[in-house]
Amino acid sequence: MKIYKLISPAFLVAVLSACIFFASTLLSRAEGNAEQTSFAATISMDVKNKSLRSVLQEISKQSGYQIVVSDDLLEIPITGNFQGTSLTALLGRILKGTNVFILEDDRQKTITVLTSLSKKEDATAISMANEVLASGRYSLHDLQGVQKSLDKSLATYDDKIESSPGVSYQKLKGTQLQLDQKLSTSYGKHEIEGSPSVTYQQLLNIQANLNDTINRENSGVAAASGVIYTLASRSQDELDTFVLSYESKVEASPGVSYKELRANQLKLDQQLTAHN
Repeated sequence: MKIYKLISPAFLVAVLSACIFFASTLLSRAEGNAEQTSFAATISMDVKNKSLRSVLQEISKQSGYQIVVSDDLLEIPITGNFQGTSLTALLGRILKGTNVFILEDDRQKTITVLTSLSKKEDATAISMANEVLASGRYSLHDLQGVQKSLDKSLATYDDKIESSPGVSYQKLKGTQLQLDQKLSTSYGKHEIEGSPSVTYQQLLNIQANLNDTINRENSGVAAASGVIYTLASRSQDELDTFVLSYESKVEASPGVSYKELRANQLKLDQQLTAHN
């Protein structure tokens, strides 16, 4: 692994001495327009006032490297025209003046950009996963960031954030806890309504009776208007058998067979697992 530190020459000499002493890591300076050739990949891009996050996403896309960067660096604005620039030199240029460490791992195809090597930092992994859209124009990475921010806000301000008009998350959690405690008792099940004029206990009894009836004589219980459970079960078994035998012909939706749909789902699952 190689480590690059964008700092002053005096500090760099000190770090070099320490690394030579331990004979385990090669430390070199990546700064300004210094040309490094440790990465074979070259990058071409023209950016104007884009966030470091979006620039690193493009670098990851062109180079195939996953880049892990400290969260506090992600919104740094970047401007520059880079044509056929080596990966290391490009990182040195866009991160010039930020006083960071750049760690390379050629075997894992990973680059890590940190503001310190002595403390644990919040960091974000930027890779091709950012290109997978979860909905509309928002990537999984964007949604993960929003969820992380929301989780943090809820943990700190759940007594102020509303889950619905006039009701905070803290109040809702308290209400849910009281309801759960009440439903855990037999008296509570009889007291709380599951629907108008019907208590939870009555609903549980009705469901239990229905389950018993279906188990004993499902040929006489209707699953839908004009269709009894036995016929519905038989139809489902026949459909399952037919799909297994002719899944390339049976459509899951207009123009898309079960086989195509399953292949598309498998491809997406593999992509998300590999890059998320």
